Amino acid sequence: MHPPVEAIGRILASIDGVEIDPMTAAVARFRMTIYIGHLMVRAGLIAGPLRLAAIPPTITPRIAVGDALLLGKVSRAEYARLHPHLADLPGAAFPLPDFGWPDGGTAATT
Repeated sequence: MHPPVEAIGRILASIDGVEIDPMTAAVARFRMTIYIGHLMVRAGLIAGPLRLAAIPPTITPRIAVGDALLLGKVSRAEYARLHPHLADLPGAAFPLPDFGWPDGGTAATT
């Protein structure tokens, strides 16, 4: 058994996902944020009742928008051809800025 702070950190660190639908990814991030907030209230780390504003902004589940079957397998140009609506999606989209495409491109280049 882990202390609440460590357990919450472990849970948050273990959340990794990629969803092709931007709305579904946003809902998943929101639900996981609320769940972590609930655990923080139960552990006494934030005062209840749970309010979204009370959840620290550092609670950011890594659920990105993208095609997990293609990322890292095709070039950025090929990915953009197959998914033009995802290729330059702003915000918490995948690939993240530090992601390296197989052709050496980065998320910021075309």
